[in-house]
Amino acid sequence: MNCEKYKDYIMKHMDKTITETEQIELDEHLKRCSECRLEYDELKNIVSVLEERSCVEPPADFENMVMKKINVLDIYHKKQRKKRILIYGFAFIFAFMTVLLMFAALCRESILGLLLAAGVSESLSYAVYGFLTRMDLFLAYMAYVSGSGKMAFSDFYYLLIGLVVIVLMSKTHEIKSVRVHQKSELPPQTEKNKKRKLIN
Repeated sequence: MNCEKYKDYIMKHMDKTITETEQIELDEHLKRCSECRLEYDELKNIVSVLEERSCVEPPADFENMVMKKINVLDIYHKKQRKKRILIYGFAFIFAFMTVLLMFAALCRESILGLLLAAGVSESLSYAVYGFLTRMDLFLAYMAYVSGSGKMAFSDFYYLLIGLVVIVLMSKTHEIKSVRVHQKSELPPQTEKNKKRKLIN
């Protein structure tokens, strides 16, 4: 017996899309075929169990509760993303500045020559040179200390940041006082002095 056609009818019956003539044919076939009858009964039991379970209604504010949780999760993930970007950004800047300072400390004589050749004031040029020399000594000391295992990485990190801030603050204060001091020593420019400078 060709049961494929009737299996399709069984599925249509379960989906409630079967026509009257197909239903009559299916009923006649189920009376004769025990295999199709067994499949029909099993599917009917499954559908009835599913229909019973689907009758459970969610609470009235279920949708609002779910949407609130989704919004909270979205806000949390956005904050986490911002934190990660900040952390990676600071880590990249710190690593870049460390490498830049190491390179500058190694080439401090060349940098001093370039600053003097570019016409930067001697006091500022030597202030930069002094800073780079101190950074070179500091980095050498930190390499020694971290190599002997006496200091943890976090201690090194905080110490480095603190020293860089202190050095930069002291240098900016020195540079400002040098500039103020230099400006007060300059003679007032007259038309004659300006013409002499242009001629020379």
